[in-house]
Amino acid sequence: MARPKSPISYRPRSYEVLHETIADAIETHLIKNNISASDISKYYPSARAGMVRSVKCGHGALLGLKQLCAIAEATGLKIRLEVSA
Repeated sequence: MARPKSPISYRPRSYEVLHETIADAIETHLIKNNISASDISKYYPSARAGMVRSVKCGHGALLGLKQLCAIAEATGLKIRLEVSA
């Protein structure tokens, strides 16, 4: 049985799914609560308006995982990772 592969050879598909899931959750949270870049920068000083705009436009998966986690924490989201076999 073939395993799903990411188009980027050095990134496993599970990492891509994790990344996209976090980006989608942040996008929903930002839009639902009308959170702006200035609100985020109070807790995450290096957050930029372009980063937040990217997430709100559905391109959050282009940001790094550390950036997404920092934005999530600054907006009050909690990320929980579950690993199963």
